[in-house]
Amino acid sequence: MAQQLVQAYQQAPWRIRVQRIVAVLLVVVLVGLTAGVYLYISSQSAEAGLMIWEYEGNIKESKNKISELQTQLAELTSYSRMEEKAKEMGYHRIAKGEGKFILVPGFYGRETAKLTELIGTPQSKERIVIRPSYTESLWDWLSDKYNTMLAEIPITEEEGG
Repeated sequence: MAQQLVQAYQQAPWRIRVQRIVAVLLVVVLVGLTAGVYLYISSQSAEAGLMIWEYEGNIKESKNKISELQTQLAELTSYSRMEEKAKEMGYHRIAKGEGKFILVPGFYGRETAKLTELIGTPQSKERIVIRPSYTESLWDWLSDKYNTMLAEIPITEEEGG
């Protein structure tokens, strides 16, 4: 009777095969999905790498072109070239005292370049505060430490004698 109970609850062989096939197919599908995601990410990163390589090439090419154009500009605006052009256009060097200056009302010349505001000037509201430790030389610092160390050593009179 115990044997019949076990057999009554035992699954049919075709069900066991179907379960195993489904388990194997599930593993194959999971491995396939993982491989697909990996390939997709790899292809995206490879494409991004190729784009970066192409952009770096474009940057190098642009820098070379800029250098080439700067060289051409330097050649075109060189003193000798500009002097030749001026002579071709009918200009000539003037002698001392030959030049004439004309005052133009409302024109005060070029504005001077103002690179930074001076700190600590009356225009600035901030005051510069520099710590004394930043203005002290290494020698001053060492002598100060040496004197401090000597001052901390107690002086005692020798006994006996």
